[in-house]
Amino acid sequence: MTTTAMEYATQGERWYARKLVRNLLSRGLSVQVKDEEETLLPASRKEADILAELAHSGENFLRAFNDAGDHVGSFYLIWGNDPEGSELIADYSDNALCEAVWHEVYGGGDRI
Repeated sequence: MTTTAMEYATQGERWYARKLVRNLLSRGLSVQVKDEEETLLPASRKEADILAELAHSGENFLRAFNDAGDHVGSFYLIWGNDPEGSELIADYSDNALCEAVWHEVYGGGDRI
């Protein structure tokens, strides 16, 4: 099994990160992963590839794109804010899509 930096994130952070990525992918969006300095993964629809690029540093930016390649929203993740993961998403684009995703991610439900 390949080791990823996500293994060093808390269980709560991993849970919320997976829930966020799955929510975006379930909407037919592709997700680009960036850190403070560079693009770590171009827009992708492969959950495992996206998750493998998270938590290498203290923060990540997830940028969502539609089928036409238009940027439709972003999520700013900060690792280490709260072990439960409730503060993993530090900010997101101010639009209806990202607002809906945030509410679905933090709106409860069974842990995945």
